[in-house]
Amino acid sequence: MTNLGHASEKASAENRSPSFIAEESSVSRRHDELQNGALSKPPSPERNLRIEAVAAAELQQHHSTPHARVAKRPIPRPLPREERKTRDPQEKHRRVGAGTDPNCVCVCARTSHETPHGYVSCAVEVAAADTSYFESRPIPPSVPGSQIPSPPSERDNTVFNGRILLAPTIRASYVCMDVVGSGAFSTVVAARDTTNSHHVVAVKIIGFPTDDFTSMSSFRSFIVRELGILSHLHHPCIIKLVDYNVNPLITLPEINEAYESGEAVKASREDLVTFAESQQYFFLEFCAGGNLFNWLSNNYTPMGHTKTFWRLAARVVSELMVAVAHMHRQRIIHRDIKLENILLNDNFDCISLYEDPRLSSRPASTVTDFGLSKRLVSDDQLLTTKCGSQDYVSPELLMGLKYDGKLLDAWAIGVLVYSIIENRLPFDLPPPELMQSSMISPSVLKRRRTKHSPAHRIAMIDWDWYRATSMHREEVLDNESKKIIHNLQKLVEVFLVRKEKRMTVQAVLEHEDFAWIKACVPSHFYS
Repeated sequence: MTNLGHASEKASAENRSPSFIAEESSVSRRHDELQNGALSKPPSPERNLRIEAVAAAELQQHHSTPHARVAKRPIPRPLPREERKTRDPQEKHRRVGAGTDPNCVCVCARTSHETPHGYVSCAVEVAAADTSYFESRPIPPSVPGSQIPSPPSERDNTVFNGRILLAPTIRASYVCMDVVGSGAFSTVVAARDTTNSHHVVAVKIIGFPTDDFTSMSSFRSFIVRELGILSHLHHPCIIKLVDYNVNPLITLPEINEAYESGEAVKASREDLVTFAESQQYFFLEFCAGGNLFNWLSNNYTPMGHTKTFWRLAARVVSELMVAVAHMHRQRIIHRDIKLENILLNDNFDCISLYEDPRLSSRPASTVTDFGLSKRLVSDDQLLTTKCGSQDYVSPELLMGLKYDGKLLDAWAIGVLVYSIIENRLPFDLPPPELMQSSMISPSVLKRRRTKHSPAHRIAMIDWDWYRATSMHREEVLDNESKKIIHNLQKLVEVFLVRKEKRMTVQAVLEHEDFAWIKACVPSHFYS
């Protein structure tokens, strides 16, 4: 979303500055206004909760920075110019939030790793009430620690290359080739059928954490639940489970029971020790085109304004919509929809792709990574588990409210589609050049520059269009592309709103304003 994170480092509190005192007073005044009824118009209970969550986030963020206890030690002298030049330029991107709370899992903060396209973020576990870990930084979305967050190393290739893996149910054997990616607890390799060199699968090799009994038990439950959902989901645009080879302690009846009830059977300590000593294998459909995030990095610039790019974008978004609708009809929610979890089935190149991908009978994309997915007991069941990737979490989850899993997925789709249009995340602070070229009033721009926390902007649902506005004014962009961009914008605008106004994916598919979605895919994709 599989997405259990690692504990992050927390900055120590040392000194206090006048600017912090002024900002803390402002936060305190907001609390006083709420408690004393000083607001000119009584706000709604949800807005009160949103303001208090934002105020608490800002207050905790300031207390966790080196600005506390002013009299304890003198203010440190500035670094000499030479030392400033030699300091690690990415240090500020590595500062993340609070430590681990055993009662709270899977709200993901980020630590950054430099790549040719920016910073790829890894998930870490944080407390539910702590939103101080959100920081403004470059575009890339979060990548959970166990789902391909880093490129494969030469050592990974050496360890797995040539290994023979058996798929017991289909009675096939595969020889490992290149490592596709690796994470904290899993490695994904491309493997070729030993009897058919043209048949390639992706094998997810899962190692087991042995830190403590609770972690081992939870991890085993995640594996059982993911297997149950993958074995019951069948759709052209959803990853196919070819086979699996797991410890005999996980049986098919247990997998089916976990799917029906939503809960896996608790294993004994002795069974978990035996289970942890072996590796687990998922044999999955292989998607040759990589993930959508990498494709956007390679194709948005300089070819991002071509007709082919927007046609493929419309097709991929439409496939995502019908796939998620299919999941929701079976009461399955994904809870980790993001660019990295959408795989492309071919190496689409905007320069050499001449055919309209919307007319193809084959799926162009595949939804993957069901490690955080869940089957609901009823259609109206509300959830409390804090999970997902931080850039894609909805305001209600961020503020600790009970949430509708279907609306959570809808919000995440809105974030994803916005990222395709704008080539940036909706709640990151936009670059100065985009803010200056936009048609937004100077007062609004000034306010956004002073609110540096994406958590604040998510809680307030504070986002706007920048590149999309400019593209509609470009004469070189054809009318068909502008129409697609307009359609995608309308989709974002019904998803990135308060939960009371947010449409479900199924409702969007049935609305006449979004008839273009079904028109972009074959009829059997949504029937």
